[in-house]
Amino acid sequence: AGDIARYDYQKLVDTTLVSDAVWFASQGESVAVVSEDEDVIPGLLTAKRYGVAVYWVNNVPGPREPYRQALASTGVEHCQC
Repeated sequence: AGDIARYDYQKLVDTTLVSDAVWFASQGESVAVVSEDEDVIPGLLTAKRYGVAVYWVNNVPGPREPYRQALASTGVEHCQC
């Protein structure tokens, strides 16, 4: 963790977020990931496979195609705020 935390820029943040989201989903917990980065989408789709509520929260109008279809078809909710 020390090697990651010492950088002045984001490093592996999205990977850590989705890893935690998948783990919590595997424990039966609903998850919400706050990120504008579409790199989190595969993790959100994986978390949803555990049958829990999954939310992608950001301030963009919505995901681009084909991500929009992938999220909608699996039930991952997009929340714009």
